[in-house]
Amino acid sequence: MKKMIVATTLLAIIFSGLYLISNFKNTMMLNSNAGDISSNEVLPNPTSSDKQTKIPSSEQPENDNLEDKPLENGLNDTENKFNESKIMIKSKINLSSSTDSDVTVIEKTISTEDEASVITTVQPEIHGLKDKQFENEINKKIANYYQNEIKEIESSAAEYLEDMKRNNYSAHQFELTMNYEMIVSGNLVHILITTRTYTGGATDMVRVMSLNMINESNGKEVCITDIFDLNTMNHLIIQHMNNNEKYYPTNLSGELRFQSVREDQAFYIENNTLYVLFNKYEIAPGAAEIQTISIPII
Repeated sequence: MKKMIVATTLLAIIFSGLYLISNFKNTMMLNSNAGDISSNEVLPNPTSSDKQTKIPSSEQPENDNLEDKPLENGLNDTENKFNESKIMIKSKINLSSSTDSDVTVIEKTISTEDEASVITTVQPEIHGLKDKQFENEINKKIANYYQNEIKEIESSAAEYLEDMKRNNYSAHQFELTMNYEMIVSGNLVHILITTRTYTGGATDMVRVMSLNMINESNGKEVCITDIFDLNTMNHLIIQHMNNNEKYYPTNLSGELRFQSVREDQAFYIENNTLYVLFNKYEIAPGAAEIQTISIPII
C-alpha cells in the first residue's frame, strides 16, 4: 500500500514539473516575439529636422497665415515676402534718385513758461515739394498736430494746478518739448516729430510720429503698411527681438510687449535701410527711451 502511495506521489511531481517547463517555454517564446515587434518599430531619427514635429509632415494642416506659424518654420516664407516688399518699394518710391534735394524747412520756435507749464517746441514748415497744394496740406497737418499737443498740455496743467491750490497742495509744472528731424531719401521725404511730456511721477513720456511723403508732381503720404507687408514686418521685428532678448524682456505671461506694427508706426528709410521707431515703453523698458529697429532693404 505504501509503495502505491509513493508511486502516485512521484507521478504527480513529474507531471507538475512537465507542466511548469511547458509554461516556461511558452512565456519565453512570447517575450521573444514581443522583442521582435519592438525592434521592428520605426523610431524617429534624432538627427532629423522633424525631431520637434508632433504631427507628421504629411498630416500638417495647411495654413497660409504667416502670423500663426512659428518663426523658425515661417522664416523662408518671411524672406520671400520681404523680397516682394523690396520690389514694392522700388515701384512706389525712387531711392536711387539724386540726393540733392530742393526740399527745405523753415523753423518756428515757441517757448513759453507760466505757473502751470513749460513749453518749448520747434515746428517745421516744409518748402520745395513739387506739389504745392500737397505741400500746403502737409504744413497745415503739422501745424494742427503741434497746436493740439500744446492745447492739451496747457489744459491739463491748468486743471491740475487749480486742483492742487483748491486742496492747499504744492504743485509742479507740466512740461512739453517738441522737436523734429527731416530725412530725404530719393523722392521720399520724412518728417519725424518727437514729443516729450512730463506730467508728474518719476519719468516722462516720449512719443515719435512720422510724416512720410512721396515728392512727385502728384504728391502723397504713405505709411509703413503701404510699402511693406504687415505680417512680414511683424516677423522680422520679432526675430530681431528674439535675437536680442536682454533688451526686450517679456511680460509676466512670457510674451513680448510687441504685438504688431501699427498702421501709423513711425519709420524712415535712409541708405537703403528701413528704420522702424517705437515710443518709450512700447516694446522695451522706459530706460531704453525711443527704440529703433533697422532692417536692410536692398
